[in-house]
Order: sequence, then structure tokens, then C-alpha cells
Amino acid sequence: MEQTGGEGFFGDEGMEFTDAVDWFDVAAKTIGVEVDALFNEMGADKSIANVAQAHNVEAQKVVAAIVAAEKTWLNEQVANKALSQEDADEWLSFLTEDAQTFIEMSAKAMSAPMP
Repeated sequence: MEQTGGEGFFGDEGMEFTDAVDWFDVAAKTIGVEVDALFNEMGADKSIANVAQAHNVEAQKVVAAIVAAEKTWLNEQVANKALSQEDADEWLSFLTEDAQTFIEMSAKAMSAPMP
């Protein structure tokens, strides 16, 4: 998966991250399903948290797994000098809240156009 900077957080640098964390992949592995199965179970109205609950996995375990994977990735980016510690710290400051929002959003909400 490739993520390229745009307007905003990393946009000025035009940084390219080719090994960024795939939150759907992390969520699926934590729940114990394949990514395609996660998408199928989400349908139009279920969230990742709903799917986790259906598989007897606490939603906070999914959030914790996403945060842990992102922290590992951020540490690698800082070590490789692709990202400053200051930028990594800023990213970490909102990571848990963003991961929580991500797992609570329905598939329908995720696919809605941004305002």
C-alpha cells in the first residue's frame, strides 16, 4: 500500500510511504478473519467494532493492535529519518482517537464522500 503526502500533515514535504500500516489488515488479523471476510461482514451498516463483537473480540483490542502497529511503523520512519520525532509525536497524539473512530464507522460512512 502506498500513501503519498497531499495537503496538510505531510503534504508540504510530498513524502511517500510505501510500507504504511493497513488498518483493515490489522483489524482483520486481530479479529481472526481475512480482510475480504471483514469487508463482507461489514456490509453496508456494520462497523469493524460490530464485526469484532460478533467474533467475541473486544473492540479495544482492535484499537490497541492498530496503535501498536502504527507506533512500530512510526519508530521505523524516525529511525530511517523519513519522519522527524516531532512529526511522529504529533501523529501519536491523535492516533488512539483516530483508531477508535475508524473501528466505529460503518462501511457506509467510510465510503461516503468527504465534505
